[in-house]
Amino acid sequence: MLLSDMKAGQTGVISALPDNDSFSVRLMDLGFCPGEKVECLNVALMKSPVLYRVKGTNIALRKCDARKIGVIL
Repeated sequence: MLLSDMKAGQTGVISALPDNDSFSVRLMDLGFCPGEKVECLNVALMKSPVLYRVKGTNIALRKCDARKIGVIL
């Protein structure tokens, strides 16, 4: 499943990130690391951005960026 497929209130564990590039490094800096728990908090009216909680921090990601992250519910 992809992070972008999560609905508000769902919790999962990050399973995959994009191949080693600057975007995946930035995601890891924000706390989106494999094995970390992630919760979908809120989806905007236009479906993007989406608010997630990782490591106790709320982070909004565009839907197109969330499609690059694998999650296990």
